[in-house]
Amino acid sequence: MSEKSLKIAKNTIFLYIRMGISMIVSLYTSRVVLNALGVEDFGIWGVIGGLVAMFLFLNNALSSSTSRFLTFSLGKGDKKELSEIFNASLIIHLFVAVIVIFLCETIGVWFLNHKMVIPGNRMFAAHVVFHFSVVISALSIVLVPFNSMIIAHERMNIFAYLTISDTLFKLLIAWLLLTFTSNRLIYYAVMMFIVSFINALFYFIYCRRRFTEIKFQIIKDTRLYKSLTSFTTWSLFGNLAYVGYTQGLNLLLNIFFGPVVNAARAISSQVEQTIRTFTLNFQTAINPQIIKSYAQRDFEDMHKLIFASSKYSFFLLLILSMPVMLETEQILIIWLKNVPEYTPSFIRIMLLIIMMETMSNSIMTSVTATGNIKVYHSVVGTILLLIVPISYLVLKLGGTPLSVFYVYLIIEVLACMARILIIRPMIKLSIKKYLHKVVYVSTRVGILSCILPLVLLFLLEGNVYRFILVTLSSLLSSFGAIYYWGLSIEERHFVNIKVRNVVTKLKK
Repeated sequence: MSEKSLKIAKNTIFLYIRMGISMIVSLYTSRVVLNALGVEDFGIWGVIGGLVAMFLFLNNALSSSTSRFLTFSLGKGDKKELSEIFNASLIIHLFVAVIVIFLCETIGVWFLNHKMVIPGNRMFAAHVVFHFSVVISALSIVLVPFNSMIIAHERMNIFAYLTISDTLFKLLIAWLLLTFTSNRLIYYAVMMFIVSFINALFYFIYCRRRFTEIKFQIIKDTRLYKSLTSFTTWSLFGNLAYVGYTQGLNLLLNIFFGPVVNAARAISSQVEQTIRTFTLNFQTAINPQIIKSYAQRDFEDMHKLIFASSKYSFFLLLILSMPVMLETEQILIIWLKNVPEYTPSFIRIMLLIIMMETMSNSIMTSVTATGNIKVYHSVVGTILLLIVPISYLVLKLGGTPLSVFYVYLIIEVLACMARILIIRPMIKLSIKKYLHKVVYVSTRVGILSCILPLVLLFLLEGNVYRFILVTLSSLLSSFGAIYYWGLSIEERHFVNIKVRNVVTKLKK
C-alpha cells in the first residue's frame, strides 16, 4: 500500500472512531432532548435553527472556497501563500459573521414574528432560541478557516477528538436539561451557546499552537481577496440551493403544517445526518488527496480516487441504510418511544436521496479542485433551486408533507446527471468509465443486497425477531453483494490478504 493510501486509511479510521462515538451519543442525546422538551418545543428548536441557517448561504460558499485554497496551497508546498490565504479568509469570515448577525436580527426577526407558525405562549422562548442560535452561527462562521486548516493538513485525529468532545458536552446538556422543571427550551439554548463557545476556543488554541503558518496579520493584497471572493460568488448558487432544499423545506413544512411536522423532520434529519456522516468521513479523508492530485496535474490518480470514493461511499451507505429503511418503525420505537407522525416516511425517502447524492460527492470535490466553478454552480444550483418553488406549488395544490421530498428526489436525479456532464471536460473524465465503475456497479449491488431481507420482511410477522433477522440478513446480503459483485478482482485479492493477516494475528 502506498504512503498516500496509508494516510487515507489512517485518517479514515480516526474519522470513523469519531463517527461511531458521536453517532451513539447523538442518538441517545436526541432521545433525551425530545423527551425533555416535548414534541412541540423540539419542533420549534429545529425550525428556528433552520431559519437561522438560511442566512448562512454566504458562509457555506466561503467555506468551500477557503478549504479549496488552503488545501491547494499545501499541495504546492507554498507555506507563505498558505499563511496569506488563512489570514485573508479569516478577515472575510469575520466580515460575513457581522453581515449574518445583521440580517438575522432584522429580516430574520421579522420573518419569525410574521410568517412562522409558533404558538403564542412559546413566542418568547422562540425569540430567545433565535438570538442564541444567531450567536452560535456567528461563532461557526469564524471557525471555518481553523477547521479548514486542520482538514487541509489531514490532522483527522484532532478533528475527531474535537468533535467527540463537542458531542459529549451536548450529552451533558441533555442530562442537565432534565433537572429543570420549566423553561427548558430557553435553558437548552443557553447551554448550547456555552458549548459552542468552548468548542471555538479549543479550535483557536490548537491551530495557533500547531500550525506555524498561522501568524495573524492584515493582508493588503487585493488580488487574494478577489480570488477568494470570486470563487465564492459562483459557489453561492450551489449554497443557496442547499439552504433552499434543506432549511427552505423546513420552513414550508412549518408554514403549511406547524411545528409538530417540523419535529418529524428534525428527527429524520438526525437519522439522515448520522448515516450520511459514515460516507462523509471517508470522503473527508480522501478529498484533500483529490485536490492535491489536481494541483500536481496527476489526472490518472485523480480519476482513481474519484471512482473509489464514489463507489465505496455508496457501499458504506448501503450497509447502514438498508436495515434502517426496512425496519424504520421498529427502530424509531426502540430509539424514541414517542414517534411524531410522518417520521418513518421522511426517513426512508431521505435515505434514498442521500444514496443518489453520495455517488456524485467526489465530483463536487473535483470541480472545487479545478477552481472553474462558474458553469457548475450556475447550472446545478439553478436545478436545485427549483426544489422550493415546485414544493410550494405542490403544497398549495393540496400535497402532503411527504410530497415535497418526492420533488426533492426527482430534482436530485437531474442534478446528478448535470454534475457528470459538466465535470467531464474539466478533468478529462470518461463518462463511460464512471457509469460502469460507479453507477452500474453500485446499482447492481444495491438491488442484489435487498432481495433476501425484503423476502423476510414480507413473509414474517412484525416483531422483534423479524427485526433481528431482517437486520442480520441485510448486513450479510450487503457484504456478500459488495464482495462478489461490487469489488474488482484486484480489490477482492486485497481484501483476502487483509483478512488472512487478521486471522493469522488472532491465532497467535
